Amino acid sequence: MLCKIEEELTTGSISPRTESDTLSVQFIDIYRGLIYDLPKTYFAFDLAGEDTFVHRTLHTFFSVIFKDFKLDWANSHSIGSKARRQPEGGEGKRPDLQITRKGHTIATLEIKPPSFDRRSNVYLSDRWKLASLAKDALDVQLRLNVDLPFHAAIQVFGHRMEINTMTLHQGVYHFHCVHHVYLPRARDDVGTVCNTIRALLSVEAWLDKFEFPPQYLPHGARTPPRKANDVKMTLLTPTKRPLF
Repeated sequence: MLCKIEEELTTGSISPRTESDTLSVQFIDIYRGLIYDLPKTYFAFDLAGEDTFVHRTLHTFFSVIFKDFKLDWANSHSIGSKARRQPEGGEGKRPDLQITRKGHTIATLEIKPPSFDRRSNVYLSDRWKLASLAKDALDVQLRLNVDLPFHAAIQVFGHRMEINTMTLHQGVYHFHCVHHVYLPRARDDVGTVCNTIRALLSVEAWLDKFEFPPQYLPHGARTPPRKANDVKMTLLTPTKRPLF
């Protein structure tokens, strides 16, 4: 089925199918959406902005795979975007996508379109921002005595997507890269679609195992973030931005 549907993607038409299992339906929905979102052929000098890049390349993957979660996009065309950023007083202090379930933030996403793919300073800045947001999300849960095993932090830089997890162990934050894949650039670039789907399905499976309502810790069972060993500050924090 997969080989046939990949061939149909390049031609621009997905035939009707009757598959009933959830995974097959998800694959078909994603490929059908990509027909309308992706250009027929990739043009390397296309200077599409972030909103266009999100719509063309990412929206279908995340809206289908994470359909059981709440997705809060921060592109300028999103109605909820301005309201979500308003308490912070400006753009850039929140992630480009926030994935939540029952009020708990469990994953964040930072995005830069291909026009940024040679700017290493922007890549590092987004990476620090993701690490800080993931750390803050874990801290918020701890202050509520909620024990979540990790926070997923996804960075899209050009057509490369890196999936990371942030965990807290004995007062030290650990930021691990667990997947990296390349996103499709056009309908004739079908080889990357399946890898992207598999990577995001892994993330969805991890997050789906979280208990909601989550397990609450007994009061005082874990050292509060602000009182933990200062070594975590030196391991994670750039000097220009203290986290505590």
